[in-house]
Amino acid sequence: MNPAPLPPHLIETAARWLVRQQAGELSPVEQAELAQWLAQDLRHAQALAFARQTWAALGALD
Repeated sequence: MNPAPLPPHLIETAARWLVRQQAGELSPVEQAELAQWLAQDLRHAQALAFARQTWAALGALD
């Protein structure tokens, strides 16, 4: 059975977190905010993993 697709708003939020991570080390406050967001819903970690996979795939196109 395939998991339900992630809602677009979760993917967008995860993408924003990933861009912030890629821009440089997160501050302690940002790290706490990310940890809180991840703890709110199991799908948040899935969305962040999806964003990381997408980022890596796009990087491989170079």
